[in-house]
Amino acid sequence: MILPKLSLRRPLAVLGAAAVGLTAVVAMAAPASAHHPIVFGSAECDTATGNWNVDWTVTNSERDLDGKITKVEVTPDGTTVSNIAPDATLPKSPDGPLKGRQVVPGNSKATGASLKVEASWKRDRTITASASGSVAFKGTCETPKESAPDATFASACDGTVVVTLVNAQNATKNAEFTVTGEGGFSETKTVAPGKDDTVTVPAKNAGKIVVREKGKREPVKTGEWTEPKNCTKPSEPKGSIEVSCTEMVFTIENPKDGKTVTVTFTPNKGEAQTLVVQPGETKSATFPASEGLTVTPTGEGMEGSGEPIAWEKPADCTPPATPPAGPSLPVTGPAAGAIVGGAALLLAAGVALFLVARRRRLRFTA
Repeated sequence: MILPKLSLRRPLAVLGAAAVGLTAVVAMAAPASAHHPIVFGSAECDTATGNWNVDWTVTNSERDLDGKITKVEVTPDGTTVSNIAPDATLPKSPDGPLKGRQVVPGNSKATGASLKVEASWKRDRTITASASGSVAFKGTCETPKESAPDATFASACDGTVVVTLVNAQNATKNAEFTVTGEGGFSETKTVAPGKDDTVTVPAKNAGKIVVREKGKREPVKTGEWTEPKNCTKPSEPKGSIEVSCTEMVFTIENPKDGKTVTVTFTPNKGEAQTLVVQPGETKSATFPASEGLTVTPTGEGMEGSGEPIAWEKPADCTPPATPPAGPSLPVTGPAAGAIVGGAALLLAAGVALFLVARRRRLRFTA
């Protein structure tokens, strides 16, 4: 029996076609996965110019074949990379990478830079691939200054202000600060480059604060106390005056959640008395009454401080009767009642004085 020749040739033809197809797939896939550029970048601030210098390297994945740069994309817009441009040769990897530098102005709003490179290789056909890289800028970049002073203000609920003095990291010289406030307050600090220091301005001086650098006319910063949010105000102290035929008594009652109150009472006759009344305390200053007596209260930051208060003899004050010769007898009856009643009226009479300290109020009432 003779078999048809066609039946033997057909399987061989099918096998041969399959083999050719497989080879073609391998030849197309292998170059696409192997040939590619490798992009790497690093950034550094050039303090001499105030610009970011971004150094890029593009390495060839192939050890035996040069490539060619076909396309370059750079950010930020308007910048370029030296040596890395279309038509530049991408050396095979043993010959080293292709290097270039990108300059980004330090005063721009850019927070980083990026580079995308497309390259091609020619083997049995042209193979094209691309890669990209990016870098982030850390901090700011600017030209160095001998000193770069700055200041911030932080108000406290107690009326004080903390002034933070700063000398910039890129400064090459110490900054000499002077902080002044109302009432003659002044304090000087020297701050090294990249460092900071603080000055606390008392409440009595914090109405206007000026920060200056030595040798400069214009102030670095000005500020004042401003009430912070969520401050719990202290309770107000209470003051009273009792006037009688024989004395003047000034009393200060400070609540437990108040602030320390200091008042000095200076009479025109006799010694001055100073009351320092802590929270939760009550204290008094007593002065013997006499014709022409005045007492002048003074206190830190008080409104009306330095205004004298005169003792006025109450109308019901009568001189004691001349005692008869011989042993004295106690006064009784209607006369005694009149004296006691008059004393009560004198204690009820009085003078009002308003003393206002910073953000708290002391009122003296009869």
